[in-house]
Amino acid sequence: MSTHQPHISRISSLGILPLAFLLACGGGGGAGNTPVVTGVATPAAGGAALSIDQEVDGTTVGRRDTSSPSCGEPDGGGDQTWSFTPEEDGWFHFHVDADYDAVLAVRGDGGSELGCNDDGETKREAEVFLELVAGQAYSVIVDGYRASEGTYRLQVAATDQMLPPGVRGRLVVDQVVSDATTDGTDSVTPNCGAQAGSRDHVWQFVAPTAGSYRFLVEAEFDSVVALTEATGAALDCNDDFGGSTDRSQVTRMLAEGQTVRVVVDGYSGREGAYRLTATNLSGAAGGGTGGPATRGGVVTVGTPVNGTTAGGQDHFTPSCGASTQSPDNVWEFTPTEAGTFRVHVDSQYDAVVSLWDARGIEVACNDDLNSTSDSEVIVGLMAGQTYSVVVDGYNGATGTYRLEVGPDTTAPPPPPPTTAAFQTSGRVRLNRPTSDSIVGGTDMVQVGCNSAAGTPDDIWELTVPRRGDYQILVDAQFDSVVALLDAQHNEISCNDDHRTTRQSLVRAPLVRGQTYYVVVTGYQSEEGGYVLTVSREPKPGRRP
Repeated sequence: MSTHQPHISRISSLGILPLAFLLACGGGGGAGNTPVVTGVATPAAGGAALSIDQEVDGTTVGRRDTSSPSCGEPDGGGDQTWSFTPEEDGWFHFHVDADYDAVLAVRGDGGSELGCNDDGETKREAEVFLELVAGQAYSVIVDGYRASEGTYRLQVAATDQMLPPGVRGRLVVDQVVSDATTDGTDSVTPNCGAQAGSRDHVWQFVAPTAGSYRFLVEAEFDSVVALTEATGAALDCNDDFGGSTDRSQVTRMLAEGQTVRVVVDGYSGREGAYRLTATNLSGAAGGGTGGPATRGGVVTVGTPVNGTTAGGQDHFTPSCGASTQSPDNVWEFTPTEAGTFRVHVDSQYDAVVSLWDARGIEVACNDDLNSTSDSEVIVGLMAGQTYSVVVDGYNGATGTYRLEVGPDTTAPPPPPPTTAAFQTSGRVRLNRPTSDSIVGGTDMVQVGCNSAAGTPDDIWELTVPRRGDYQILVDAQFDSVVALLDAQHNEISCNDDHRTTRQSLVRAPLVRGQTYYVVVTGYQSEEGGYVLTVSREPKPGRRP
């Protein structure tokens, strides 16, 4: 028997992940020879042993629910298990073609899940690519999404991954991949928090169809995720998604067949176990057989659209009231001209609306406007850029809604800029966290606390609803600086570090109806993503 051990054995020995943090096999790009399968199914399997390239037919109808794979909400439906024992080390492709919404999972001989997939090219297909070890017995489980049952055809084939040196393995849509960077090498140094010498893993992804894809890393450490071209050219990078140090996410529009690499790294050299998933935000219908589409489509200025989140899937988790696993609809909006836009949702339930740019950064979010059934964001957007408009629900609420995008006709014209370069990113509202990034921006304002000339900045317009003391907090992925200006662009206050170098905070008495400007920039020449929040000053004794 080969002495080679898959990556899963090294991860499981850590003993530090919760049970839900199921592990999937990584591995290098070695190609396997076509093995001869030996062995028989276990008594509880319900299916026989699988052989290379042999198609087998099965059914989950009338069978017991004996397994709960980690993808596709499979609890409740019948399932069937087959055994597979390769005779050679190598990469293998497991594929199910069914007459229902099938789920496919592969487990090691210790019962740990190595890979799981709900939808392949269609809802009725599922596929898993894994590097396996000769002589070890694996369980291949065929289940159904949300208790779906039916007949299926299953096949396993040896496959040559054709992966270049340094690439860990192949990533496919909706396959849960878990690994640990503790055994990696320094292949790439992402520009959003990683440092030279930091261990990383590189995965290869080929887009099966044109669309918007989300790459999400959930880790036990402060993770970084980056997307590059196959040539190594940087496409996108994220350190802390939504202000969470253990979640990193990038979203990117890809052409059919486009090959990219997903880099999992750590902030300032950190490393550990992680879970990586690639999700197609543009194509799949969710919610079981016959369910409504989770992607709404394209929305244009002045044309209201109707939809429902009932029975949908969770693609985004807005920061202002939505919970994880809350169903949402995703609409695409591409402004033909730069300007400030009003995105409004009128719903039959407690809706949440948020806007995300192509980098996967949340631009704006709102839960309740004038009532729980109304949500609205007003935000400055760039011409020709595609944004995702996410209609979600407060704490998992679902229902029907009406979405409309239009120009913001209520905003007063801004005061004349002191220079031609002074341009706002939009309006920031009280108690509504606003996420953005200064990466790739321009230097429009020079502030008085430790920001070097040439450092990019964002400028946000602020008008408060009543006179009082306010605080303006920036929580960033980098060493941030925040400044407050009056309507004539005179600096009122400026701060570099608050508690940590990543946070900056200014406090000031503000007057109702007067226009102020909030400048977000970086210490010296640092830049990255951030979350900006304006709130009333806490009462004495409650100051953070």
